[in-house]
Amino acid sequence: MPFLRDQWISFYTAVGFLTRFPVPGGGHPDYLDRSAKWSPFVGTLVGAVAAGVFALAHLFLPVSISVVLAMAVTAYLTGGFHEDGFADSCDAFGGGYTKEDVLRIMKDSRIGSFGALGLFLLLLLKYAALTSLASNYYPDTVRIVGMALIAGHTIGRFAAISFLITQSYVRDDSGARAKPVAIGMTGMQFAFATLCTAGVIAGMGFALGWHAMLALLLPLIVRLFLGRMFLRRIGGYTGDALGMTEQATEAALYVGLAAILQLA
Repeated sequence: MPFLRDQWISFYTAVGFLTRFPVPGGGHPDYLDRSAKWSPFVGTLVGAVAAGVFALAHLFLPVSISVVLAMAVTAYLTGGFHEDGFADSCDAFGGGYTKEDVLRIMKDSRIGSFGALGLFLLLLLKYAALTSLASNYYPDTVRIVGMALIAGHTIGRFAAISFLITQSYVRDDSGARAKPVAIGMTGMQFAFATLCTAGVIAGMGFALGWHAMLALLLPLIVRLFLGRMFLRRIGGYTGDALGMTEQATEAALYVGLAAILQLA
């Protein structure tokens, strides 16, 4: 069936673009512009692998080391794709004054002081938040940290692609790797991405308690803040800005869960 075939190709194209998972031919270039709707689901897969690594490692190792291993696996699986965008964005928004300066610095693949410091603090924040979710019992720790990883990677990618609906892509160079994915999406494609994300959010509610849904407020605030900054500074978004959004909202969810579960 042509419809199912198209969906399958767009799915494995998204997997090939966003991760190191082996896919046929690395994905189909003609389907890049329709693959963004799968980003939250790809995030779910990455988060599930991270949760599995954490569960296995925590059988033999302390929570702190298990969290580091889970984070390292996700960085390897994605090739540091979003982390790179976060670092480039920190350099650009930290060191650029005009729109032209920001876009020029963002395009530079070298990492500067703002990028290095921002990435270090981001990873430290993720580590601290995830380790704080641990309990005294292995099953509870695996459930809480594992669900946080799955939800964080899903919600982070959903927050990133939400800009494809609300703002415009501002970089004009046709050679940008992310451009075919980042140029926009239809309402139906965004509805599909929303449905995938809603399923994971519902799973988080069942696994952690419905009070955990309050943790969503923090990534929402971060997403709104970044959206205003992108519009004010460069008039829209770039691929690196999407990477910054994914990383920042993912970390925000971990922090939100740490706060809510500690108060519960």
